[in-house]
Amino acid sequence: MKNKFNIAESGNLFIFALIAMSLVSIIASVLPSSVYFGGISVANWVGYALTQIAVIVVILVYSRLRKTNFLNAIGLSKKLNAKQVLLTPLITISCLIAFLPLATAFSDLLSVMGYKGSIAVPTEAEAAPYIAAIFIIALLPAIGEEWLIRGAILKGLNEKGVFFGVFISAFLFAFMHFNPLQTVYQFCLGTVLAVVAVYSGNVICTVIIHFLNNLISLTISTFAPDFLSFDFGGFNYLIYLAMFIAGIMLLVLFLLLFYKASSKKAEDVTTLEYDDYTFTFHNQSERKDNFLIEYFKCLGGIFTKKGWSNFKNTLTDSIDYDLTLANKGQAASVYIAIGFVTLWWLINLILGLV
Repeated sequence: MKNKFNIAESGNLFIFALIAMSLVSIIASVLPSSVYFGGISVANWVGYALTQIAVIVVILVYSRLRKTNFLNAIGLSKKLNAKQVLLTPLITISCLIAFLPLATAFSDLLSVMGYKGSIAVPTEAEAAPYIAAIFIIALLPAIGEEWLIRGAILKGLNEKGVFFGVFISAFLFAFMHFNPLQTVYQFCLGTVLAVVAVYSGNVICTVIIHFLNNLISLTISTFAPDFLSFDFGGFNYLIYLAMFIAGIMLLVLFLLLFYKASSKKAEDVTTLEYDDYTFTFHNQSERKDNFLIEYFKCLGGIFTKKGWSNFKNTLTDSIDYDLTLANKGQAASVYIAIGFVTLWWLINLILGLV
């Protein structure tokens, strides 16, 4: 029995999951849309829940058909790292600080273009719909989407290269929501989640981050919908820029700590250096860069080719499964999936503009 899906199977699985989600959405759309709970129609509540259940069922069935170990395929077999788990809330908050301003700015741009769209979230600040939303809107998508994207699909995509896996999985994650208002934030968050999945080798960490992100976003939209609605005119974007820079600085810090928590401890290797008069033994573990220096190297690396190359190496070295590079043509199903979600996203964008 295999432990992961290959790249062709990953593309096929994504397409099957989209088909299942679409069928469920069609079924939910026939339910009465005039009945509301917490400001959301009952049809939307049912649709939210059933689409994620459908995704989980598709993964289970496909794993069985492809004779693939389900737990290994979705990244639930590796032991959790306690240090990494403790860092997940900090990574989540950093993502919100960095990416919410980007999403807000993009939303403003769409508004200027005349886009009329929305995100269905509870609009009534009441306990019952809020608690229901925690399970249906926050928890279920965190499980279903993480098992699908960062669990089952990412490992196959990595066969085309780790950057291909990280960024294409983020693209699929963002565009599968088919809502232009969510695209920028979901892509940025999806990129971070893919990095966390590779560094940890366990989808639990990404589920936690995804859930906390949904929970905080849900809480803000329910109880403080005007959270980022500053009234400083053009200075709003200076605030957004400051938030983005601060968020990125925090995110790099916590991802570096996350990576170091996953790394094997350096062995105490003693080397001999000599010149004409002296012989000196050095312990390699004592010659490591100071953490603060290492952190600023990572920050500076964002702007250099070498920095991105080093980042890519850390990801590649963190992969703990056999990685057979994909042959030409094996990624056809992935490109079909990319084309489909892009087309459907564009249709939704056009519908929102007319």
